[in-house]
Amino acid sequence: LKAAQDAVAAADADKESVVAELQDNMHKLQTRLADAQHGAIAGQAQVTALKEVTDKVTTDKEAEMSELQAQLATAKGAMEVHTDKESELAELRAQLATARDISAFDGQAVVVTELREAQEVCTQLRSTLVAAVGQAKQMWEARVSARASEE
Repeated sequence: LKAAQDAVAAADADKESVVAELQDNMHKLQTRLADAQHGAIAGQAQVTALKEVTDKVTTDKEAEMSELQAQLATAKGAMEVHTDKESELAELRAQLATARDISAFDGQAVVVTELREAQEVCTQLRSTLVAAVGQAKQMWEARVSARASEE
């Protein structure tokens, strides 16, 4: 009976040692679980903070992109206006050159017209001069004839 009681007592001691070891392991697991939960909470906070930073950077970059697109559109519009103005300037230069050519031609036409008018005046003067010389010759011949008859 004593041996059986000693065996039961040893079994009880083993049981208590196993229970104490299980409780210690359970306490360690609970501590690790609590640490893991704290780590998960901290990790979730970091993920949330990172998401907020990412969202802000994304929003800022989208705003910057929109501003750059607006500036690009403005620059394209300015380039189109510049190109249009260059075309207008080239057209105006061509018109100016044409106007200068026309002006030079008009100037030449005025000179030609004045020369023609002067030529007409010279032709009239020549005709008048020829007529006057003819009359003078006739008068001279008449005088010569009159003197000859007097003599």
